[in-house]
Amino acid sequence: MKDSVSKYDLLLRYLDGQLNAEESVRVSDLLRTDRDARKVLRELSEQVVMVGEIERTQQERLDQSRSGKRVAAGFSHPSRFSGFPLLWTMRPGIRLSFAILLALILIPLFLIRPFGKPEIARVTAVFGPNQMIGSDGGVIDGLDVGYVLREGDTVATLSHDAMVVMDLSDETEISLTGRSTLRILNKAGGGNRFQLVNGHLWGAATNLKKEQSLKIRTPTSEIEFYRSRFDVEAGVVSTLLWVDRGSLNVVRLADGAKTEIRHNEKMVVGLDTKQPLSIISRHDPVYRWSCRMLKTPNEVFGRWVSPHNKRMARLHAKPILIYRPNKKPGIIYAASLPVFYEEACPVTLLSESVIRIQGRLESAVPLHIGIATKKLNGGFSGKFEYRVSPEALNLHDYSWDIEVPIKKFLSRQPDVYHLSYGRELAHIYVYTVNENVGLEINRVDLIPPISMP
Repeated sequence: MKDSVSKYDLLLRYLDGQLNAEESVRVSDLLRTDRDARKVLRELSEQVVMVGEIERTQQERLDQSRSGKRVAAGFSHPSRFSGFPLLWTMRPGIRLSFAILLALILIPLFLIRPFGKPEIARVTAVFGPNQMIGSDGGVIDGLDVGYVLREGDTVATLSHDAMVVMDLSDETEISLTGRSTLRILNKAGGGNRFQLVNGHLWGAATNLKKEQSLKIRTPTSEIEFYRSRFDVEAGVVSTLLWVDRGSLNVVRLADGAKTEIRHNEKMVVGLDTKQPLSIISRHDPVYRWSCRMLKTPNEVFGRWVSPHNKRMARLHAKPILIYRPNKKPGIIYAASLPVFYEEACPVTLLSESVIRIQGRLESAVPLHIGIATKKLNGGFSGKFEYRVSPEALNLHDYSWDIEVPIKKFLSRQPDVYHLSYGRELAHIYVYTVNENVGLEINRVDLIPPISMP
């Protein structure tokens, strides 16, 4: 509370021009990093302008009563530039405040949102840390709902539980999830174009005509969607495409090979031109799954450690720097595995399912276990997490073995996604916060209810 009052007093004295050099630097840092401080300053400036308007009106009336002449409202100083009469009738301190207000309004328009670039998308939901790099190089740490994105902007979600949902001008909805980066390209042929640099993009382009198709470029493929619901996961050497509804056309960039993927089909597009573009049809769901570790595709997050000295293969966590609005940056040490990458059968979570994970830690610290899910009929369906206390890890020779009922996983977006079961399992991830304790995963299983085979 005391800090809040101090900040408020500092901004008031900033408006009155009463700060020393050290305080001026502090205010500059505050306005650059604290969104709430910028909001307070804007509100204070608006109040000052209102006071200035009242003062100007009172002064005009006093002048009229003294001279017996009627002065036209807003032109009491005809020798000044008549386009800004209010500015020149204010006292110097109020005049400065008005200039600050104009700057707060106009600088974002000129510097952050360059004129002339068409609007492509509007942010409709935000979860977790994210970042936007504008086409002019300006950086915003933490987008707000309602923010408008334009050609040349780049959006990045910065942690495994992060998500940014966007509505496009053509009524298409896309969701960028996990650690992902999406760049908005210029339109071509009437449709929106994006570059999925890395990570996971979910979308529903159900109302598009063929001439308005949505195009997405990844490191290995170029994809064209219209009237389809889809998932795209892009890595350095391969791209996973899954069509839940409708169809899409895909081109392998390495050799120009083309094909079409239809409803309930998926494909992995790599760089090996000797391999044909093979379509995998969706099979009936399964309720039991075990990770194949080293046989899992390259699109994992972490570093593989080969088996040696009677120790099995394992995935070692990697550090991620997390930027959070109005907070100090943090570091998480995370490892993540895809579930449905090469599985023809969707892995389905039931209310009595259990997730078992085995791994290693050099010391007992809080461990977070998370799952990413998708809807049974396609589309992103939320992320859910469970926190394991240091005592519950029960470390033995640096090893831990945890079983978590699926019902105990809590939604990271509870206002949108509620139950963790009745969905398909897409990813499993684990992480520690600000603790580099050698986190590793060496086995992951989904165990169905006892009544099921």
